Amino acid sequence: LHKEVSQLQSRNCILEGRLTRTEKALSDTKEELLYMQARQMRDNLVFYNVPECNEKSYDETKAVLQKFLKEEMKIPENELHQINIERAHRIGMKNNSFPRNIVAKLANDTSKSIILRFSKNLDKRRKFGVSTQLPKELSERKRQLLPKYKEAQTQKKNPKWNMDKLVIGSQTVAVEKDRIKDINLNLEEATQDAKVQRYPPRTYD
Repeated sequence: LHKEVSQLQSRNCILEGRLTRTEKALSDTKEELLYMQARQMRDNLVFYNVPECNEKSYDETKAVLQKFLKEEMKIPENELHQINIERAHRIGMKNNSFPRNIVAKLANDTSKSIILRFSKNLDKRRKFGVSTQLPKELSERKRQLLPKYKEAQTQKKNPKWNMDKLVIGSQTVAVEKDRIKDINLNLEEATQDAKVQRYPPRTYD
């Protein structure tokens, strides 16, 4: 009986090792998909707190955004003509308490760079804002790094964003992600070290 229990324990360690390596592979694949999605969004900008005007079409939302660029961001006419917005639409369910964000797809890097350059003109008291669109999980990681970003700004270290990572000089700061231990299938080592972390399923918009 003792021998059979020992054999079952060894087999269980092998299965746990395989499961753990599979979970790690899935985690790595999810990261790759997130960054692939982020690259597909690289031409998109999100505008915050732009007042809604009961727009009923993408063209009407685009017109509201163009007015916002001119009046609130104070982009001069000669540079406004260089901004090419392919599409603009509101995201989320309509809420009478606050305006929904606008996502705009821009035709080229020139359009994006002009808008971001004039973002300093936005009235923070009215909670206006603009940022590059990211998948929800990467946005959350970026949000967690905001205190470090503001601290670096205060210290005049010229911090910059690289997707969900914060670059301060030669240092890159990232939110520590859960990494699943890869278990060696050596039975003695597996018997001592086999631990499987299980996570609830998550979905992403």
